[in-house]
Order: sequence, then structure tokens, then C-alpha cells
Amino acid sequence: MMESEIIREAYRASGLSQIEFAGRIGKSQAQISKYLSGTSSPKKETIIHCMNILKKESSNESNFFNLLFEVLELDEEKHREFRFALTKIIKAYKSNA
Repeated sequence: MMESEIIREAYRASGLSQIEFAGRIGKSQAQISKYLSGTSSPKKETIIHCMNILKKESSNESNFFNLLFEVLELDEEKHREFRFALTKIIKAYKSNA
């Protein structure tokens, strides 16, 4: 997933105007426009901020980001086999899709 897609999804999930969203993440509206168009790459702090917005705003939705957050919250050692199995399922699904 490209950085601009994370920004776009956080912007969409926030329900804010571009100016309001820019203020929420501490950027100018012009900078948000550059992120959305892919002409500028956000710093990791901005990506993290947007991921936190996605986590908060889409907690009741069934989407890619919620799946990602759920997997990230699994204990790496304790759930190693589950993560491996999940990866195999996704790869098998993609090869048959």
C-alpha cells in the first residue's frame, strides 16, 4: 500500500474537509493535496498519525485497516503459527481469485 493511500483513507475516514484534516494532522491543506496526489511523501510520523486516525475512525467497519490492526496486535511469539497460517490463507485466496 502506498503512503498516499494511507493518507487518503485516513482523510476519508475522518469525514473532515481537507483543510480540517490538514489541521488535525498538523499540515497545510497544500501539503495534504501533495500527499493525496502522490507528489510528496509524508514523514513516518504523519503516516503513524494517519494510521491512528484510521484505527479510531474505522473501529466498527470491516476493512483492510481493521484486519491489519488486529494482526499487529497479536503477540509475535505466542501467535507465530496463526500469523503463518493466515499468510498462507491469504496467498492461497489471491492465487485462486
